[in-house]
Amino acid sequence: MAEILDTDWDVFAHAVDVGFARCVVVGPAFWALSESEQVAILVHEIGHLRKLHVFSRLLLIPVLLCFPRVARRIAREQELSADRFAALHGHALPLLRFLTRVRGDPDRSARIAQLQAILDGGVDA
Repeated sequence: MAEILDTDWDVFAHAVDVGFARCVVVGPAFWALSESEQVAILVHEIGHLRKLHVFSRLLLIPVLLCFPRVARRIAREQELSADRFAALHGHALPLLRFLTRVRGDPDRSARIAQLQAILDGGVDA
């Protein structure tokens, strides 16, 4: 049985976009992952950067305050989009392995289902 990572999902890595610089910041829990999981997470975060999710999340702050369900739905779609980006670049399986072991991701079930469907050939990345 795979080890459950006793760490919240959001302390592994985050995409950061400050206009003049784009980067991925990793936390200490990131280094406990396998190399293939690390690469999959980095590619997922690059997907956020490429699709300008970081910038759009800044724009969501007023929406979050007034319409939290709408903001949550947009954030969920961005996570699924970044997962598809990682899958398109050949990292669906290690990302799936990571998601099956981590706790606290509110979109975990949807993300796992999407990656499994991609791996099964039922959904295009």
